Amino acid sequence: MSVLRMKSRTNGAGELHLHLGVPDSDVSVTVELPEGTKGMSDEQKKQDWTEFVRRTAGSISDPTFQRPPQGEYPKRESMK
Repeated sequence: MSVLRMKSRTNGAGELHLHLGVPDSDVSVTVELPEGTKGMSDEQKKQDWTEFVRRTAGSISDPTFQRPPQGEYPKRESMK
């Protein structure tokens, strides 16, 4: 295993983008936050998720897009 140490800066949205130059590989990443820094609160996570859903809901603009048939559940024996 090789160890790559680097310093980087988050953008205004708090996002960190890493460009490792290692395509199609599984990597393990450890992030050390500055002393006294807290991650996102549960409320912030909820707000971000809600905003993501609002942005993406109804975003498929192809009028021919349809959900394919889902089939039927198999018949099962009664549990009685």
